[in-house]
Amino acid sequence: MSSSERPKSTLFDDLKTRTGVAIVMAVVSFGFLWVGGLPFALFMGVVALMMLLEFTSLIRSDCDLQDLPKMALIGFGAASVVAMSVSVAWFFGVAGAGLLIAATLNSKFIRTTTPVGYALIVIGAAGAVFLRDLPLGFALVLWIVLCVIAADIGGYAFGRLLQGPKLIPSISPKKTWSGFLGGVVLAVLVALIYSFISGGSTANLILFGALISVVSVAGDLLESSAKRKFGVKDASNFLPGHGGFLDRLDGMTAVMVLFAALALFVDLGAVFLPDYVAPLSGYGL
Repeated sequence: MSSSERPKSTLFDDLKTRTGVAIVMAVVSFGFLWVGGLPFALFMGVVALMMLLEFTSLIRSDCDLQDLPKMALIGFGAASVVAMSVSVAWFFGVAGAGLLIAATLNSKFIRTTTPVGYALIVIGAAGAVFLRDLPLGFALVLWIVLCVIAADIGGYAFGRLLQGPKLIPSISPKKTWSGFLGGVVLAVLVALIYSFISGGSTANLILFGALISVVSVAGDLLESSAKRKFGVKDASNFLPGHGGFLDRLDGMTAVMVLFAALALFVDLGAVFLPDYVAPLSGYGL
């Protein structure tokens, strides 16, 4: 029986487990996002720690990381995310020290995959902290997260239901064009609803909602490429139904990197949510 002929129930056998884990993650993440400040920075530091643990295990054959260099990457990388709550300079200083120490102490040359992966993880996690600390940070990060989740749900549901041609089978044999387009549509729908609720710029939110979906898929494909290179199916099995933190947050990481970079040059609050200050001001956000 081909995949297109399989009963629909078997296409979503892992849905219950995935949904349960996703709900727990969403509730915990929303709580820290709502509080913001140092608690959110510490939370993102723990997330980065878990991702770096998985990443250094994934790429161990790339440069044969020894214990001390590995600990430097993980420890300084996680600490740099928390340091973002102090300043951008502190973040780059701590993150750079971690990479420098690892490169100096490791007996073998650290190839490109290691610093690039390390940079994406710590910048993505620290980027979320940076964005949350902006005047409209809660609303902005919440919108980004909702769009990424929508893109993921759309990709999962439409891809499994409609199937069809593969997106890039040489990298990710499960991703389909139907899932990709379904993810874009759902992310745009969430952005549209969010614009009505927030009073933000409808055109900008929809346009960047679609961009979030595309970048999220790109981040997912980048991690899939790394896993294929190193012959690994999942980064870990820490999150039942999802794999590891790296598997679950690869797309989110790429999107946070993009928006953190944009925030350095553009007032994102003015671009996306210019009228959202008033309704949130009563909550001290």
